[in-house]
Amino acid sequence: MALYGSIAAAVAAGSGGIAPTDDAIRLGVEAQTYRVGGYGQKDFRAIYEALLPQWISSRLSEVRAKAGDILDKSAVKVVCGGGAKLPGLMSHLPSDYAQAANPQQLESQGLLEFARRMGPDGE
Repeated sequence: MALYGSIAAAVAAGSGGIAPTDDAIRLGVEAQTYRVGGYGQKDFRAIYEALLPQWISSRLSEVRAKAGDILDKSAVKVVCGGGAKLPGLMSHLPSDYAQAANPQQLESQGLLEFARRMGPDGE
């Protein structure tokens, strides 16, 4: 489930119009105005609040399927990457999840370390 795409589709369905772009939705979320483009007329806060828990659940299911054994052994799970700063995210996660101070930087460092371990041939 793509959060911004799902919100855009719901906005279009609710207004009978064309779906806004994912970037227009992202701007509204990042500005925490919950308006298309960050300042538009259409308020999508209720849609965001309804879809966020579904998006979190789908992401956690995906992570659990790929790394469940590691998660089970971890005392704390650190949320990183671009989605880590989504408004309201942490309130929907279990108490053993923590938000990284610099989530995008941490994700970049993790990807760099992964690339180094893969080596020049990608193996």
